[in-house]
Amino acid sequence: MKDVPTVVHRIRALYHPKLSPQNKEKMQIFYPILLDYIFQISVSEPKYPTAALNTLVRHIYAMTTQLGDYATTCVLGFLEAFETELQKDLASGTTSGFPKGDKLTFLRVLGQIYSTSDFQHQVITPAQFLMSQYLGQCQAASVKDLASGLMLCNLFLDYQTLSKRIVPEAINFLSASLVHLAPKGTFSDVDSLPGSFPIQEIESATLQMTTKGLGSAKVERLSMDIFKMKESALEKNSYRVSIMSAAADLLLKYAILYASTSAFTEMFQGPMELLKTLVSVPHFSTSLKTQLNKSLDRIQKLKSFSSDSRAPLQLQAHKPVPIASYVPKFEEGYSLDKHYDPDVERSQAHKLQVQYKKEKKGAIRELRKDAQFVAREKLRVQREKDTEYNARIKGIMSGLEADQGEKNAEARMKKAKKMKGKRN
Repeated sequence: MKDVPTVVHRIRALYHPKLSPQNKEKMQIFYPILLDYIFQISVSEPKYPTAALNTLVRHIYAMTTQLGDYATTCVLGFLEAFETELQKDLASGTTSGFPKGDKLTFLRVLGQIYSTSDFQHQVITPAQFLMSQYLGQCQAASVKDLASGLMLCNLFLDYQTLSKRIVPEAINFLSASLVHLAPKGTFSDVDSLPGSFPIQEIESATLQMTTKGLGSAKVERLSMDIFKMKESALEKNSYRVSIMSAAADLLLKYAILYASTSAFTEMFQGPMELLKTLVSVPHFSTSLKTQLNKSLDRIQKLKSFSSDSRAPLQLQAHKPVPIASYVPKFEEGYSLDKHYDPDVERSQAHKLQVQYKKEKKGAIRELRKDAQFVAREKLRVQREKDTEYNARIKGIMSGLEADQGEKNAEARMKKAKKMKGKRN
């Protein structure tokens, strides 16, 4: 098992889509095989392969990014197969329909490779509907079913950490789990249960705790290895005690998550009453009572904070304030150019605003005139400087031309004398 991540890494490196055009098709074939391999190792291995799965998730995430829509289609195909299988189980009635370790692993992987905080996601939204269907329609018939439901509630808690959407199926399942696990005689009948969560029966011999040895049962941490155990090995009270403790802890985590929700009191009133009843059971061990008391105390504090921020609607204490009305005013010499307003302050403010705009336009006009005058003066001064400069240059050039002419005449005279001397 420790070599599996290395093998997957080499396959992805050797058949990278950038190395050859045909590699993309090969990776499309390899992607669903890798997803199916997750199902296989989560069931076939003696112990749950947590380390290998954590490494494979990184490869699956990278391949999902590479393949895009094809990866989405593959994942949705798996979810549709899960939903079809669930419908068959519910129709046949032979099994409860709760997912086992392989499907729970797949749902956990989806939460790690896709964004769970989007308002609507093409993969996570169907996955959440499927998880809600598991919790809402399946009836727990064994300890494994309760453990599966708790892990679905834990997955929902991870999914909603950022978005904080309310999942009523999770709260209802946790409340029903507390009722199912309670020792015989703790709750009398369905009608006397607090809250409004759905439940068919209270006393289930396969789920409820037995009072014998209940005080010495220790709370243990639940893991995915519970699905690899036989049903006969789960008959001990320790597993039921652990599940009840985990359910109380999850209720507390959901209460903290939904503490800012306006419907907090209505959501957790029923679970609070259940916890109050369970705390008074004398057969429970110290560790379980500690967890139940911890959850109950914290939820009660959160409820008190939520109740303080809510106030019922009340009628106004003062007399009704009449709406101001005015008698219509008709102007004989009405003009569109004038502004008529019965409010004196508003009329004065409007006049000041009109005057301000008028003064502003006048100031802008004067500034433009001043700027144009300054520009004309600068141009006139520059022209005078240019004229004076040109006249000076013209005089200098005239003097230079006269000197050059005299110099040329003198040179011609010297040349003529030399020619005359040679002839003589």
